[in-house]
Amino acid sequence: MKVAWFSAGCSSLVAAMLSDPDECIYIHVADQHPDTLRFVRDASRVLGKIEVLRSQDFSDVHDVLTRVRYVNGPSGAACTLRLKKWVRQEWEKEHWGRHTYVWGYDVEERARAERTIASMPEFDHEFPLIEHGLTKADCHAMCDDIGIRRPAMYDLGYPNNNCIGCVKGGMGYWNKIREDFPEVFAQRAKDEREVGHSCIKGVFLDELEPGRGVNNPVVPDCSLACALAESQMHDAYRPTFYTISFEGGGQAWTRWTPRRCRTHPWRRCSTSPTTPTAPRTSSAGASYADSATRDTAGGGGCAS
Repeated sequence: MKVAWFSAGCSSLVAAMLSDPDECIYIHVADQHPDTLRFVRDASRVLGKIEVLRSQDFSDVHDVLTRVRYVNGPSGAACTLRLKKWVRQEWEKEHWGRHTYVWGYDVEERARAERTIASMPEFDHEFPLIEHGLTKADCHAMCDDIGIRRPAMYDLGYPNNNCIGCVKGGMGYWNKIREDFPEVFAQRAKDEREVGHSCIKGVFLDELEPGRGVNNPVVPDCSLACALAESQMHDAYRPTFYTISFEGGGQAWTRWTPRRCRTHPWRRCSTSPTTPTAPRTSSAGASYADSATRDTAGGGGCAS
């Protein structure tokens, strides 16, 4: 089975569109910006069903830090391991097999892709953005072109749609968090002192001087590689137009649907809008919620 691990960023959306996965899975953390789930719902108009998993052992980053009493280090961040990796591993226990995983690493993250391959040899891996030579800026431009507004954290000037107050951020990142989300900054500074370890090597947040560090926002920019990849996506997907009427006028919007039904490739997919499903809990304890389904459970309804 081919599984796209959707991170609720523009890069992972484009990677999934270029790879035609059987499943798209997003692991949600409570510390994400509230607009993240809006982006997941919008992405489901393109990708179909996105299954949303959550940790049943830890509620949020603060819960992890204060219970585990560890922030981050050479082995990674404590919250990433417990709120994301452990959740993925629970899913793998329920769906064991030689899966192919699709990752949204861009052309500038080749080393990260190589580390992923080395650390997970029991699975096959695809990196569509690296294969197509796409940068993060390309992916943002492509999301804009298909009519999906990028997550709010990017518009606020952050380079990634990570949790608000990501413990892996640098000085520039944390100084911006201090300005935009002062309550998160204060809580994480308090967490550091309680745990006895800092997010930034060599300095605690309550000692961080304002103005230190840099923070580089992502500016959408479609390169030649972006244009070529967009051409491939247009071949694989077709726009379907709907008009939603409001009092005093109407507004048109576009939903992109696969050209062929995944379960019956010789038929066209239907173009009915996706519908939400109720939350459920797996036998391993992982929660599934805020999902949008395809037209049928088979991965796209067939037109008669």
